[in-house]
Amino acid sequence: MNDEIWLPDMSEIASWLAERCRAERTRLRNELAFIQGDRARGGPPREDLVAALKLRLAAIDVHLRGNSSEMKPL
Repeated sequence: MNDEIWLPDMSEIASWLAERCRAERTRLRNELAFIQGDRARGGPPREDLVAALKLRLAAIDVHLRGNSSEMKPL
């Protein structure tokens, strides 16, 4: 299993179209869910990665709000 998770830069997120933002938002939310599930079963907390994922998810939400009046909650 590959433990590497690709995290986009903030400048990358700012350049994405809404469709890409939604796709990456789903991917990052899934990664976050996997980490949280792992932690619930006694796995490592990976707090730095969790914080980085949440930061990117927030940036994507801000970017989507700027591109669309329609948002889905986290």
